[in-house]
Amino acid sequence: MPDQKKGMSKGCMIALIIGLVILFIVVALSIICYVYRDELKGAVMERMTETVAAEIKTNLPEGVTIEDVDRIMEDFKEAYLANRVDAEELNDVSTMVSSMMSDKKIDKEEGKKLLDKLRKIIE
Repeated sequence: MPDQKKGMSKGCMIALIIGLVILFIVVALSIICYVYRDELKGAVMERMTETVAAEIKTNLPEGVTIEDVDRIMEDFKEAYLANRVDAEELNDVSTMVSSMMSDKKIDKEEGKKLLDKLRKIIE
């Protein structure tokens, strides 16, 4: 009767160790994202409002000033961070922004529609 090896083979042991390391990294990243979720949420909203405001300012709609754009974006950001924007409204705004930015710019009509939508959400 031939001698049988006991335990796992070297390849299985390496695969198990790699799997455990990947699992540890996923769990650690999940915990970090959960702990810093408010900061991440704020950073994402800050970047999005800056980008959209800059695009709207390049093609200001009729009757809208740069100060109006800054004020509306800041009020929307504050409302979002204070959890006064529900998920459906946020989804509508996100869809609107992504469709507007598909051509890498926001024209006057799109800017007016977005600002009106943000005003409505803020109020």
